[in-house]
Amino acid sequence: RSTPSNSSAASDVYKRQILIKGASVTIYNVPVGTGYHWEHLENRTYPETICFQLDNEGKLTVINILPLEEYLQGVVPSEMPDSFPLEALKAQAVAARSEVLAKFGIVHRTDPFDVCADVHCQVYSGLSRKSPLTDRAVRETRGLVLWEKGKVCNAVYSAVCGGHGEDADKVWGGQPQSYLRGEFDGSGRLRRYGSLTDEKNLKRWIDANPPAYCNTSLGKVPRALEYTKKYFRWEVNYTQEELKQILEKNTGQNIGSILDLIPLERGISGRIILLRVLGTEGEFTIKGELKIRKAFSNNTLWSSCFYVSKKRGRNRIPEEFILKGAGFGHGVGMCQTGAAVMALRGRKFNEILKHYYKGVHIKKLY
Repeated sequence: RSTPSNSSAASDVYKRQILIKGASVTIYNVPVGTGYHWEHLENRTYPETICFQLDNEGKLTVINILPLEEYLQGVVPSEMPDSFPLEALKAQAVAARSEVLAKFGIVHRTDPFDVCADVHCQVYSGLSRKSPLTDRAVRETRGLVLWEKGKVCNAVYSAVCGGHGEDADKVWGGQPQSYLRGEFDGSGRLRRYGSLTDEKNLKRWIDANPPAYCNTSLGKVPRALEYTKKYFRWEVNYTQEELKQILEKNTGQNIGSILDLIPLERGISGRIILLRVLGTEGEFTIKGELKIRKAFSNNTLWSSCFYVSKKRGRNRIPEEFILKGAGFGHGVGMCQTGAAVMALRGRKFNEILKHYYKGVHIKKLY
């Protein structure tokens, strides 16, 4: 948990807390990435002021109180590897600064901190991943934010969009944001596949190898980007019994043998927004990109942009379900892998940001 020291919440938390000041503090066995495939425990070291206090549920909360720019030094290397190009790291710094400022007073309103330290807000690991290059990215973009219609932009981002970004309102609801509209992650427009909301077009798109920035399987990439190849296109296989158990565990629904998985609504990137699960003893629907991802994996499916193939057995009940998908994450805003490739091709951080957040201005707040 973190509370930048120039916030209104900081003055409140000082009234009822135990503070440790003047030295870094190491917290052991911090849960990281709970519910995702990178879930693990990690020892993390935090700077300067640490606050211990009870939250509204009576649980002990550990809060790091620090200046905003110092907070960003702990966010940027946690959200993007410090081996990525400098211009991509600078784009990440501006996006992260914008997102945290846009969220002040909106998220965690009943908690004694401003933002949490996990993916719900932004991953913050204190001093544990600090590096000279990410510190430089924060320093060289000091005070810069994305600005639109008199407000700081909620500049969200994800790891690998899979070739096409998604609209924010399809993922989280609410009013559409002009700067968070999904587009092809490449130069120009890719029209040959047609609308990815159509099932036939979506299947061709996933089976293809389009020249998107985040398609790191095209040509040679630095070692720092090798791990991203597995996310651009992927496949998960479940037996009938495996899928039944996973769905029942994650949704509480028991509808007998699974007969079909039917997308009822897809976003502009092809991500499933509404899905019907049909069984021999009933059916149910799952609404929401993240809920779908959590329903179909014990460690959260990489993306809801997938189509389903079935291998039928006796009595026409499928024996196996093959999920073929694209991307890692919700796909809204900046594609971090795409940003790295753009930087490798000589694009500056401001060009990267304006590619992913249409119509924004880069403004220096302080």
